[in-house]
Amino acid sequence: MQIIVNKKKFLIIGTLAIFIFAGVTPAKASLLDNIINGIKDFFTPNSTPSVTAQIDGQISLAENGDLNKNNQIDAGEIITFTFKITNTTDKAYEMATLRTNVAKGKINFIHNVQGATGIDTKTEYVEIPYVNIPPGQVREIKFDARINYFTDNDTSLSVEPELITSDKQTLLKGLQQLKTVKKTFKDKIPSNVQMR
Repeated sequence: MQIIVNKKKFLIIGTLAIFIFAGVTPAKASLLDNIINGIKDFFTPNSTPSVTAQIDGQISLAENGDLNKNNQIDAGEIITFTFKITNTTDKAYEMATLRTNVAKGKINFIHNVQGATGIDTKTEYVEIPYVNIPPGQVREIKFDARINYFTDNDTSLSVEPELITSDKQTLLKGLQQLKTVKKTFKDKIPSNVQMR
């Protein structure tokens, strides 16, 4: 390897010497400029842009989910969980699981699942199995759910998404997003469902 690099250096230096001693004309100046730039690139190669993957989670009111129209997330209302996985690497993520870290005990009536084949119901947190993201792609996964009425003091709802392998190794981890639910059990929103 060292011999090849030394031969390249000798070839470049020799070519430069010929141009310098033979006289530089305007036509040769452009060629000389290209050679010098090539030498700079050879000895200090450009850094390659970083390729990364990332995952983000978001909680928002679902369309028509704000039952009392106060633009706040209240217990009993429908919210949308959105997860965006961006893969700018040259590696495919296959058969991974999206662990949302949304506690199932804080929501119910999970519906309107988009961008996924379903939801794993065997875990304490909402998990979405069989997630595939090819290189250079973006995958958005969404679902709606109703917020439970809280009887304890913890009225927060959060997401902290992770993409994990089948053997539970973390591939990607997103930042936590926390939302406070404005209503508690004692001042819950009346149901819109009327029983007959």
